[in-house]
Amino acid sequence: ARNTSTKEDQLLGNFSFFKKEYRLQHILVKGNTYELFLVNPTQKKQELKIIQKTSHTSKETITKIPSKGFFKHCIKVNEKEEKTNVSIQSNLYLARPVVFKIMRSSFDVFHG
Repeated sequence: ARNTSTKEDQLLGNFSFFKKEYRLQHILVKGNTYELFLVNPTQKKQELKIIQKTSHTSKETITKIPSKGFFKHCIKVNEKEEKTNVSIQSNLYLARPVVFKIMRSSFDVFHG
């Protein structure tokens, strides 16, 4: 955001001392590729844990995003896999990604 009195840009994001979990509202379905973009709108480096779960497996990815930085996480759900649920654990108040769903002949973009 732009501070009009000082004519400087300021970050509006904030974080907590407690870990929070954000669950993607969209269930990832087989045959599609998903790109999740997460932004760190704070003044400090933030650690994120991305958890992918099916009924049989669980996979965790841990990353650190620098201040004012972003992270791209790709998930390809093959034809043999079941539906996949994704959750994100971090100290960010709202670790809600922008999701690109890439299908065979089209794509969709939405907030997680």
